[in-house]
Amino acid sequence: MSRPRAGYIGFNRVPEASGAHSPATGIWTLREAEALKRAGTWPNTDGDPYFSNVSLLLHMDGASGSTTFTDSSGTPKTVTASGATISTAQSKFGGASGSFGSSAYATSPISSAFEFGTGDFCVEAFVFVTSFSNARIVGIGQGANGGGPYTGWSLRISSTLVGFYRYDGATETDRSTSHSAAANAWHHIAVSRSSGTLNTYLNGTRLASVTDTTSYNRINSDNLEIGRVNFGGTTIPLNGYIDELRITKGSARGYTGSTISVPSCSGRQRRLGDHRLRCAVQQQRRFIVEHVR
Repeated sequence: MSRPRAGYIGFNRVPEASGAHSPATGIWTLREAEALKRAGTWPNTDGDPYFSNVSLLLHMDGASGSTTFTDSSGTPKTVTASGATISTAQSKFGGASGSFGSSAYATSPISSAFEFGTGDFCVEAFVFVTSFSNARIVGIGQGANGGGPYTGWSLRISSTLVGFYRYDGATETDRSTSHSAAANAWHHIAVSRSSGTLNTYLNGTRLASVTDTTSYNRINSDNLEIGRVNFGGTTIPLNGYIDELRITKGSARGYTGSTISVPSCSGRQRRLGDHRLRCAVQQQRRFIVEHVR
């Protein structure tokens, strides 16, 4: 009498650590799977350990020309396009990204989920800038309604500076630092704060680390804006594309060292905060556990 043999059924085998074996269809036994995990060659399909802290997660995926921007966080927010569209012209992951420009941005109603106070947080995204300006990638309280030059916080990039910025009408907090990123290329930008230390990262390398106890809360009731800043009635757009925008409140996501791991399509990396593998070969696949006789 035959007995069940537990195995992993998938679309291909996972290459061994040596990389000498090419993918092939087949079934993995649990013993094989555990051996591959120990060797570090089994895809990591664990969920995001900080997912419950994610306030906004925009993968910017969809059909070219679409104006639907879906928030994939655990508490989805409404995101409204104002000229911004999904574009397949450029993409870091998923075959599409958000296209932004002088009259193209998106908004989400202000929420306490976007207010960090003096606590830990992380704001990050992949950006592809076609022409640099003193642009904001994302921010809150832009002073659009009242016309005042206020911003609760904003993630910015210019031709020479990258970082975090706040102005409450009296005190300016500029946590920007110099960079050498080129236009017309994808860059991962992240600003995190952990226990009063604010770190700025570009493509996985920390550019600056400073003591920061600023309260990054709203100045007014203006929307969160993506792809531009309306700074006291003056609009400063981001000319280019944004992919994988993620805002995390209450956690710095472990972004505290001199370097951080940046998601990529090499090996077993995934897009930000997702449970799906994002490499070209592994895109939107599932590994299924079944009993096979």
